[in-house]
Amino acid sequence: MIRKAILVGAAPFKSREARSRLKKSLTQKNVLRIAVDGGLEVFRALKIQPDLYVGDLDSVRRIPPQIPAVFLPHEKDYSDLRAAIEICSEMSITHVESWAVTGGRADHHWASVDELSTSLQSSAIHQIEAHGDDATYIWVTPTAPLKLKTSAGNVISLFNLRNADGVTTQGLAYNLNAAKLASGSHGLSNFARSGTVQVSAKKGVVLVIVPASR
Repeated sequence: MIRKAILVGAAPFKSREARSRLKKSLTQKNVLRIAVDGGLEVFRALKIQPDLYVGDLDSVRRIPPQIPAVFLPHEKDYSDLRAAIEICSEMSITHVESWAVTGGRADHHWASVDELSTSLQSSAIHQIEAHGDDATYIWVTPTAPLKLKTSAGNVISLFNLRNADGVTTQGLAYNLNAAKLASGSHGLSNFARSGTVQVSAKKGVVLVIVPASR
């Protein structure tokens, strides 16, 4: 049974390094590859066929007939990404890896971050990450601790997204030990001391952001 889905959106996505990582990820076995509306163009550029298209056709003109599609109405009070996440939940997907859904327009960016966060509390999905030109975002919950391979000196910020408590970190310049993560800038601009960083939480949701190297 497929437990992991890879969602590709239409946010700005020009980084060669990120595209290379996405292509490698899309070649995994036993994953569901979903083009979220304009994300179909990313699949075309990578010469990979998605398993499913979800969208309202406002960013693409034509869907190849061999690609299964879920067409959405143009006028709606939810995003194409939200619809794709709900489909994943209905299919009992537990791990969502999204690409090109962050960055770009500020309101679209925040809607994506909030949609992904909300899905952790309202579906079977319990592990979420998002990758883009701007940063990598990883949601940490009591059932999904993080072990991140990185490099010493890399900036890693932590934010209290949903009542995060009992937060423990290892490998950072400023670590926490079963502590309550305050809201706001408490975890802003921390950085790695080693090549591995670990983050866990006993309660709530911690959003870990690793800004892209410039």
